[in-house]
Amino acid sequence: MSMLLESDAIIKGDKDAQKKLEPFEVCMMRNGTSLCQSHLLKSLNESKWNAPQLLPFTADVQKLHNYLDEKQQQYQHDLKSEASSHNWATLAKVTLAQVILFNGVGKVRVSKMSLSAFTSRDTSAPHEDVNLALSELEKKLCHHFTRIEMRGKAR
Repeated sequence: MSMLLESDAIIKGDKDAQKKLEPFEVCMMRNGTSLCQSHLLKSLNESKWNAPQLLPFTADVQKLHNYLDEKQQQYQHDLKSEASSHNWATLAKVTLAQVILFNGVGKVRVSKMSLSAFTSRDTSAPHEDVNLALSELEKKLCHHFTRIEMRGKAR
């Protein structure tokens, strides 16, 4: 690969690129491929460390939340008007999606959650000290969402 890059640099007359390739070629000649590969792998892994984690925009989260909330209301209405396995399944799917997305819990843990864990969730309002530090949107979100404590594997 370095030979191809070097010949391309020679054809283009790029002296800077030729100089950058020299240390790699020396490394290959002296130590073989294993040392150079380990250095390259280390560099690749370190570049992954510095990769920024992209967070969704608040507006996108609100749109998704509103969509799932509308679907939940619709499926609850459908289930009340006609109790069928299809209506149960659609309501269960949207509820499962909400729990997974907004509680940061994996789908396996949510699917194994007991009914008692759900019914014993804390529905109390946030402490007044907490409310002082929250924006209006965050207060609305705290009012809407509830925290569910699930026993089991912690990360």
